[in-house]
Amino acid sequence: MQPQPVDPPKESRRDRAVFVALLVLMASLPLPWGSTPDLAVALFGLATGTLVVVRLLLALRGFALTVVPIPARVVLAGWLAWLGWCGLYLLPLPDSLLALLSPSAHTLHASVGALPQGRAMNTISIVPGATLDQLLLGTSYFALFWTVLVTVARNRFRQRWLLTVVMASGLVQALYGSVMTLSGWEFGFFEPKQHGHGWATGTFVNRNHLAGYLELTLAAGIALVLADLRPQGARTWKQTLADLIDLALSPRMRTRVMIAVMVIALVLTRSRMGNIAFFISLAICANAYIWFRNPRYLLKSLLFFASLFIIDLLIVSEQYGLKKVVQRIEATELQTEQRALVFRDLVPVIEEYGLIGAGPGSFAVAFSPHRSADIHGYFDHAHNDYAEFLIETGVVGCGLLALIAGMTFLHGFLLVRRRRDPMASALGFAGVMGLMTLGIHGLADFNLRIPAVAATLVALMAVMLSCSSRSTKLGPRASEESNRALRKEDISA
Repeated sequence: MQPQPVDPPKESRRDRAVFVALLVLMASLPLPWGSTPDLAVALFGLATGTLVVVRLLLALRGFALTVVPIPARVVLAGWLAWLGWCGLYLLPLPDSLLALLSPSAHTLHASVGALPQGRAMNTISIVPGATLDQLLLGTSYFALFWTVLVTVARNRFRQRWLLTVVMASGLVQALYGSVMTLSGWEFGFFEPKQHGHGWATGTFVNRNHLAGYLELTLAAGIALVLADLRPQGARTWKQTLADLIDLALSPRMRTRVMIAVMVIALVLTRSRMGNIAFFISLAICANAYIWFRNPRYLLKSLLFFASLFIIDLLIVSEQYGLKKVVQRIEATELQTEQRALVFRDLVPVIEEYGLIGAGPGSFAVAFSPHRSADIHGYFDHAHNDYAEFLIETGVVGCGLLALIAGMTFLHGFLLVRRRRDPMASALGFAGVMGLMTLGIHGLADFNLRIPAVAATLVALMAVMLSCSSRSTKLGPRASEESNRALRKEDISA
């Protein structure tokens, strides 16, 4: 039985307005210091909540929500479970039950209750106010995820536009950060930088967070190039020459130049783990893409990825301080590195809170009693996403996050492995590389606690999950009619 092409969902002017508003939101995320100020977080929550309400109202008026693939529904369910788990930290509990579940939280709340005018909350969270803030922020991420999922599903035009806006936002950050650093002006978000002089920070507070954001926008840019690759058959020398001329004048070449600019900015951040994470994840994902894609894409994809390493890494980056990044890595002394000292002191915190968790947003308070005298400065984050989530949300919370990330990663891999459509496989590449590069970077930083970075990763995950991973491979005896039907299905699905 031949598969039937699926009609794209009905659109309206209001539905398109929701999508345009979504693009504006994605482009504006990095501007106010990576959306870390309280007002920026509140506006982000208001924007995502409004998008959800408007899209649901449109559904009630006849513009039905797009049916999303099963893996996306599993991720949505896992995300709701994680939000529910975070909400449990705010429930007041009897003294006996709280003492059983979290003796440390019980002792801390009892100490607060014993103070003059003190009032014990008796919640598992040791900082209920911070936990509520994180729960609201997590709900905003979920709202963004759902909005992207139902807005771009089965619509290649919108999927491409979302990737383009993410890449363009990264390009703006790269240009701004590079100019500020190379010119010596050293401005952040419309005011002189307080930190990170001599390093590219863009409109972020920390250079490592600009690096994390660029890792994601680079993944989006690379995916746009991969989406435009077409199978390479037998070609004469005249056809090959014509292809090269066409490539030089095509949008792919402009995208390629933008990628080079973002790589320069990534190097100018001097972020050790940011550069390591990007090039390691690029090497792994590039080899996987070349290995699993149709052999007819081999030559073009091989040449493209080779150019990324030869031109960007060895030539362009060399002119903008790649040696300085290498020198910083070589000069790292684990015995005196502050983050390494923090990692050492995280062990007793994990032993105390790792099972049940201290509550989202509570790391600074949980860590404070265990910090050593040789640690300087204030550490409100663990500089390790895995350890921080384990301390704050315990084994169950980390397990739910692992389920969300694992299902998304597997879906992206299947898109690259199974789908004939170049755009679908490119979206799989972007999502997998985004998860991998921030996963590596998260070993020594806290990018997932920066709303602009976390929200961009959420959007890449959603746009990837909006594609079906079902195989459309054909056997050698498939008829031309079946070929045409499957190609139509790839375009619409």
